Amino acid sequence: MRVRLGLVIVGLLTSLLAFAQQESFAESVWKTFDLNNSDYQRVITISPKGKSLVKDYYITGELLMEGSFSYVDADDPRKDIPDGPFVWYFKNGNIKMRTSYINGLEDGIQTVWYESGNKAVEVNKSGGKSEGEMREYYESGQIRKISNFNNGLLNGLVREFYPDGVISRECIRR
Repeated sequence: MRVRLGLVIVGLLTSLLAFAQQESFAESVWKTFDLNNSDYQRVITISPKGKSLVKDYYITGELLMEGSFSYVDADDPRKDIPDGPFVWYFKNGNIKMRTSYINGLEDGIQTVWYESGNKAVEVNKSGGKSEGEMREYYESGQIRKISNFNNGLLNGLVREFYPDGVISRECIRR
């Protein structure tokens, strides 16, 4: 009986020590943070090609964003370099925004949606700046505003519409 009890105690102590070692190892590898004070959680997968696939999740578990980076700084996300397609999501799973980056600068069509799933904005990006026509929509789907950009600056005709589609204002920006 004493031998069995001794073996059980040794087994429990061994398990506790092993668990404590695993936690200290995890603490040395992963940064710990307070979930109650965090906006999201990040999962980084490094591919053999050198790019990192990053997925951010709301604290409640829903996907917030997914995209690829050519550089990820675990200590300072402001130093991250996005490179490739990116998608942001509302908590309900609908797409919030879709865009693409080349070496840290937006490049290509950027589309933004309302939480309902209806398109809100569509604009072309080049070198991180708006270029060409930008269309903004009411949540109903009706066009709200058409603007033109050149090298990130408003340039040319700006046309605004009432929700019924009638033009409410026109001006030329230079």
